[in-house]
Amino acid sequence: MWSNLPMRAARAAVGFILASVLCLAGSTAASAAFPGGNGRIAFVGYGQSSGFDIYSSEPDGTDLINLTTSIRSDYEPAWSPDGSKILFDRIVDGRYQIFVMDADGSDRTQLTFGNSDNLWSAWSPDGSRIAFTRYRDADGDDEIFVMNADGTERRRLTDNRVQDYSPAWSPDGTQIAFNRKNDRRRDIWVMVADGSEFRNLTPGPGSDAEPNWSPDGSMIAFTSNRAGRLEIFVMAADGSDVTRLTRNRVRDDTPAWSPDGTEIVFYSDKHDAADLWIVEVSGGEPRRITRTPSVTEFDPDWQPVVP
Repeated sequence: MWSNLPMRAARAAVGFILASVLCLAGSTAASAAFPGGNGRIAFVGYGQSSGFDIYSSEPDGTDLINLTTSIRSDYEPAWSPDGSKILFDRIVDGRYQIFVMDADGSDRTQLTFGNSDNLWSAWSPDGSRIAFTRYRDADGDDEIFVMNADGTERRRLTDNRVQDYSPAWSPDGTQIAFNRKNDRRRDIWVMVADGSEFRNLTPGPGSDAEPNWSPDGSMIAFTSNRAGRLEIFVMAADGSDVTRLTRNRVRDDTPAWSPDGTEIVFYSDKHDAADLWIVEVSGGEPRRITRTPSVTEFDPDWQPVVP
């Protein structure tokens, strides 16, 4: 599933999405759920209009709103801690750049520029900084950077010859979980938010990815193929107590916590197209929230409603 192209977008959802999308540099999800009430779910939809756009809906799939209608491709929405803004990735002049917009899709602002691909962004819990991945060369040397919320003062946090990508800030702001991939495996690592004290949380069998912190910081949801296919798992924040939440004969991917910490939204290609599903963290059968056979939905993130 991994290539040298830095396109985290359409996570190769189902085999029928555009072949170019299936060559992306892997699938990643929104990075953390900030505590609050359960608001709207933002996600990427393909096939509804001109291409890959950002949408939002109520948690039951109703009140669908198209937030972006650009001729460019938009991916990876991530709600701000107060639920007022959304980060997303957009292709500009052949490169992935990070944008921010208001919750209703207005006031879009480009935050990164230049000849590098900048994508896979995550808000800090106080909303003042953004962690992101910079794709650096054809060898797949991805590194994690951090910048101010207005795009200024960028600083590198990782520096090595493996792929470090998809940062996820812990709710208390002290740690960043991320994916690290080398020629042998893909694991979930964590570091102190200043780029020090690296630790592998999933050194065991399988390929583990897409870390997503629970709102209280006690757990991390992730995707793993340790069951023979991609399924949704949760674990304690120290890597212990791994629990499998989905048991399908299909791909379940891109988990994102609800702000109240009781549910996880994800996409599954269980039917004719990838749809969004929700599963309770306590267990039980997932419920389907989108039913659009000709449309593929992925990259969900859940809006926190802050009093």
